[in-house]
Amino acid sequence: MCWPKMEAFNFIKRVSIQMQIVESKAPIRLPTDEYTNKQWFFIDMNCEHGDNYLSNVENKYFAHPYRWIIADATEKVIKNLSFLPNSNIILANWDNNSERIILKQVYKVAIGMPLIYEDFGLWTKKDGLIDLRTTRILSRRRRNLQGYQLKATTVFMNEGSENHTDLDDTQHKNIDMASKVCLLLAKHWVESVNATMVTDVQRTWGYKDPKTGQFSGMVGRLQMKEADIGDQKYFSHPYRWIMVHAKYEAIQNLPFLPDSNVLIVNQDIDSKDYILKQVYRISMESSLIYEEFGVWNATHGLVDYRKNRILSRRRRNLQNHNLVAATVFMQEGSENYPDLDDYQHNTVDTVSKLSLLITKHWIESVNATMRFDVHRTWGYKDPKSGIFSGMSGQLQKKEADIGGTIIFITKERIGIMEYLSMQIPTYTAFILRPPNLSNVSNIYYLPFSGIVWICSILLVILCTLVIALTMKFQFLPDKTTENMGISDYIMFAIASSCQMGSEYLTKIVSTRISLFFFFVALLFIYNSFTANIVALLQSTTKSFRSISDLNNPAIEIGVHDTVFNRHYFKIETEPTRKQLYESKIAPNAPNVFMNISYGISRLREGMFAFHTETSPAYTAIERTFYENEKCGLIEIKFLKITGTWSAIQKKSPYKEILKVNMMKIREHGIQLRERARVYRNKPKCDSNGKNFGSVRLIDCKAVFLILAYGFLASIVIFCAEKFFQSKLNEIFVQKVKLCETTLVESHDD
Repeated sequence: MCWPKMEAFNFIKRVSIQMQIVESKAPIRLPTDEYTNKQWFFIDMNCEHGDNYLSNVENKYFAHPYRWIIADATEKVIKNLSFLPNSNIILANWDNNSERIILKQVYKVAIGMPLIYEDFGLWTKKDGLIDLRTTRILSRRRRNLQGYQLKATTVFMNEGSENHTDLDDTQHKNIDMASKVCLLLAKHWVESVNATMVTDVQRTWGYKDPKTGQFSGMVGRLQMKEADIGDQKYFSHPYRWIMVHAKYEAIQNLPFLPDSNVLIVNQDIDSKDYILKQVYRISMESSLIYEEFGVWNATHGLVDYRKNRILSRRRRNLQNHNLVAATVFMQEGSENYPDLDDYQHNTVDTVSKLSLLITKHWIESVNATMRFDVHRTWGYKDPKSGIFSGMSGQLQKKEADIGGTIIFITKERIGIMEYLSMQIPTYTAFILRPPNLSNVSNIYYLPFSGIVWICSILLVILCTLVIALTMKFQFLPDKTTENMGISDYIMFAIASSCQMGSEYLTKIVSTRISLFFFFVALLFIYNSFTANIVALLQSTTKSFRSISDLNNPAIEIGVHDTVFNRHYFKIETEPTRKQLYESKIAPNAPNVFMNISYGISRLREGMFAFHTETSPAYTAIERTFYENEKCGLIEIKFLKITGTWSAIQKKSPYKEILKVNMMKIREHGIQLRERARVYRNKPKCDSNGKNFGSVRLIDCKAVFLILAYGFLASIVIFCAEKFFQSKLNEIFVQKVKLCETTLVESHDD
C-alpha cells in the first residue's frame, strides 16, 4: 500500500530534522550540492513508478551527505544501486503481524558485491524509534571491507627499487626511503580494514599539464580514478595473467569478466602434470566459470584442450545475464505501443523501433536478457560540468551496458563510449520537389543558346536590310512601298519574326523571293522555339544541388522538430551552413521547426525544402503524394556526420562478444530483413513524362512583363508626343501671330 503523504511526513519527522518527500506523480527532483548534510529523501516503492524514480538517481546522491529512507524495497530493486560504504540508506518495511516498522541500513563494500544489511531499529506509534545500532558512527560499523582489493598508486623514483625483496625487512633504507615507509604504513592501514592491496608504481608524484589540465604520475592516477576502488583495468584485455596454485578463496571476488584472459595453473599430485584452466565470470554477481585449457608436462609439453582459441566465441553464452540498454524515443509514449514487434506505427520514432528490433536479435544471439531505460534525447555535453545528458550520459556513468538506439559519432562522444558497428544506414537531409524552370528562370530565353539568339537577330536584321534595298532601288515604281520609312521596316521585321506578316505587298519579283526565304527561315526558328517552350513548361530545374542553393530567397525552409536537429543546426560552423541557419532558420525558429506531417504537406506544395530523417519522410510521401509528384525528389545533406553506429559502454567486458555477434547478424541478412520491413527508400517514379500540368500564371511571367513594359513604354512615348506636339502648336501659333502683326504693320505703312 502506498503511504499517504502526511503519514510519511509524520514518520520521517520522528527520524530526521529536514526532509523531502518524493512523489510518484511527478518526475523526481534531485538535490543540489548546496543541500546540508541533514537532507533526507523518502521514497515509497509501493507508489506508482517508485522503482523508476530510484533508478534515475545519480550515484553521487546515494553518497554522503545525502540520506535516504526507502519504504518496502525488495532486494531485486536495490541490488544494482550504488549503496557504497559512505551511503546512508535506511530500508523501512511494515510488519503486519506486530504493527511496527522494521528499519535496516544497507550497503555494499563495492559495486558487484552482495548487499550487507545492518539492524537500525524498530518504530511503533506508541514507543516511537527504538535504536538497535551498536554505534551510530557509520565508519566504525563498516570498517570491515571483507578482503576487498584496493589499488594503491605509489611513487618509486629509482628504477627497480620497487622490486627489492626486502621492502618489508626495512633494508636499503637509503633508496626511496619515504616511499618504502609509506608503503609499510599503507599495508598496516589496509590490513586494519580487512582489505587487500595491489600497487601501481609511478616515477613521479604528478604535476598539472597547463594545456590539458591533466595531472601526470600518482596524482594523475587518482584524478582519472585508475587507483580507485573496484578498478578492473588490468584484468581486462589486453592484459593476460598466469596464476600458479591460486585458491578459490583468493580469486572468488576478483573481476574476471568475459574479456579477461586469466590462466590458473595447478599441479596434479599423482601425475605431477600441470593442469591449466581459464577462469572468468559473466558479471560480478555471478559465480566463476572454469574452462579447460590444457595440460603441461616435461615430456609432451603443452597439450591444448580448447575447442576454439578465440575467447569471444567460447564465452558468447552470457547465461541469461541482464544487460541494461539505454534507448531513445523522442515522442512521448511511443515506447509503450504494444505492437513494437509487429511493425506498426513505423512512422513514429522509426530509428528507435528499428534499433530495438535489431538489438533484440543481437542480445538473443548471446543468450542474454535486456532491460530498457528510455530517454528523450541521445545526450549532449554540458559545457560546465562535462557530463552528458540522455543516453550518452548513461553510458558515460556506466549505468547502461549498451546503447539500444543508434547514435551519431561526434568528437565529444568518442571519449565516453565505444562504437561497434554501423548498424542502420540512415541519414537526414533536406528533401524538396524540384521547382519548375519558370520559378527560377526565364523559360522564354532557354530554348536557344546565346549564340543562336545572336545569329537569329542578325538574320532578321540582314534579311530586313536586303528587302529594304530591293524595295528602295527597284526599277519599276511601286506606290504601296515607295513611302516606307525606317520605323515601317522595323515593324516589318518584328511582325515577320512573330509570323504576323505585313500590310505592305510588293510586286517586285526579287523582293518577293527575299520575303519567301526570309519567312521560311523564320518558320523553322519559330517551330523550334515553340517546341522547346512546350517541353520547358513541364521541366524542373536541376540547379538545386547544394546548401548554397537553398539560400535562394524563393525557397522556404522547414526542419523536423527533433532534439538532434535543434542541437546540430545551432552549433554548425561551416560558413555556408551557418549562413543558412542564421538567415532562414534562427530568425523564425518557432515556425521553421515543425512536425513531419505538416512538413511533408508543405513539401508537396513546392518551393519548400524540409530537413528530416529520410525513411519516415518517404513513408509519408508514399502515402500522400500522387505518382507524378514523387518524381525527381532532391536530397541535400546538411549534417556533416558519418553514419549512425551502435554504441557500448567504454571498456565494456562484453565488447568483443557483442561486436562479433553484431557482425554475424549483418552477414546473415537479419539486419537487412528488419530494415526492409521498417524503412522506406526513395520512391520510384513510375509516371515520369506521362502527366502534364496546366500552364500557370508564373509560367507566363515573362510574357506579362514584356506586355507591361510595352504598355508602359507606349504610354511614356504617347505623353512625350503630346508634350512635343503642344510645344510645336505653341510655336506655330506664335509664328502665325508674328506674321499677322508684321502684315498689319506693313499695311498701315
